Amino acid sequence: MNHFIKLSLSALALSVVLSSCAKKNRVAEGLMDDPQTHYLQGKKYWDQGDYPRAREQFNLSKSLDKKFCAAYAGLAITDAAEGKFDQAHDNSEEAIDLCDENPVGYIAEGIVYTIELKNSKDDEWFEKPEGYLEEAIEKDPQSGEAYYRLGNLYKLAFKFRKAEDSYQKVLELKKDYEKEANAQWEFVQKVLRAAPGTRVGQRIALIDEISRADVAALFVAELELDRILAKRLDKNYDNTYKAPKDPRKMQVDTLKKMASVIDIDSHWAKNYILDLNKLGVRGLTAGPDHKFHPEEKIHRSHYAMFIEAILASVNNDPKLATKNLGDSQARFKDVALGAPYYNAIANMSDMGIMKGNLRGEFSPQQTVSGADALLIIKRIKELRK
Repeated sequence: MNHFIKLSLSALALSVVLSSCAKKNRVAEGLMDDPQTHYLQGKKYWDQGDYPRAREQFNLSKSLDKKFCAAYAGLAITDAAEGKFDQAHDNSEEAIDLCDENPVGYIAEGIVYTIELKNSKDDEWFEKPEGYLEEAIEKDPQSGEAYYRLGNLYKLAFKFRKAEDSYQKVLELKKDYEKEANAQWEFVQKVLRAAPGTRVGQRIALIDEISRADVAALFVAELELDRILAKRLDKNYDNTYKAPKDPRKMQVDTLKKMASVIDIDSHWAKNYILDLNKLGVRGLTAGPDHKFHPEEKIHRSHYAMFIEAILASVNNDPKLATKNLGDSQARFKDVALGAPYYNAIANMSDMGIMKGNLRGEFSPQQTVSGADALLIIKRIKELRK
């Protein structure tokens, strides 16, 4: 009996030792080796998309204080960014349990749900993360980050007016995330001016660098180029005489014709590209190799040439493509008279469709964002009116 009691006491002592070791905090090794400093550095890395270094900082924060709720919140959003959603929810819930009155856990759970649900086909997907972020604001009405993350959520949900209001609130508070909110507020303003009228336009508005596939979708869905040019396209009637086939003769096997575009079979924009390809607008069709190159990024020079070709077709004005070739002085410092895209850029400038900067540069090799592409389409629509 005594032996049994001794074993039990030994086991209990061991469990207490192990438990205390598990909960023991790491001793700080310097003045800057503290939970809050590591957490803030981790947030900086997270916002930059450097998730491994962010996780390292959040773990350092947690090692110094096992009950530091912000460390768990940081780990939660890092887990979510890496697609580990079950683990992410566990960490954000731990953050909420440790300090319920602190908004950090609710902000984390809002971010986790935003990342997890943003590609959902349900139009109301944003309501769950919205609830957590609104709860964070209730906990701390002065939290600039809570409003900033709410603005990001509304932007992804195409609720641009609500996003604008949330970013504006961050600017009014003049606390954290002010610089980031200002950049996003300006972006949302641009999207609102562009006023995308279709779901395709709304989605492409959020793209930083559009591709040829995106252009195809925009020109067909937003500009309705196929409908505009339908009146210009002549119908082809085959009125040549064909002798009736002689059933007694062996028919030669029909040659298989190559598809008009061969590199878009499984592409999301396939039908937009095929519709655009049929219109035959210069620069917006597949090449001699029957390839459209849908993922190729679009530069401002490309976009100027596309718009010029569209306007020439719509207005039945082939002279537009050579209108400025006799210029003696270039319109912009960085666009040479001999450049293949000079005429298009000069036309866009003269029409007020595409502009240069205050330094007199057009930046022909700069990629085009979805919001800028939509603004240009809006200007074309206004010109047509």
